[in-house]
Amino acid sequence: MRTIGVLLLPGTRVFDLAVLGEVWGQDRTDSGIGPFTVRLCSPGRVRTPLSPFGDVAATHGLAGLGGCDLVLAPGRDDPGAPV
Repeated sequence: MRTIGVLLLPGTRVFDLAVLGEVWGQDRTDSGIGPFTVRLCSPGRVRTPLSPFGDVAATHGLAGLGGCDLVLAPGRDDPGAPV
């Protein structure tokens, strides 16, 4: 497993995204773990508003999730909100 896809949707929780960054985004190759490529994917490859504040720039559109070894969806304020 080398490529991690993160689905970014409006209202993604900053804390949840930060946890994924700590787990998958840190360089731990000196411990024999990784390296991992993390793709931040959003519809239209746009900046995504986070909750409770801030935003993040996607590195890929939704097509970037294709070919990932693992796809993660961080929590959102309203998981049932339209995309």
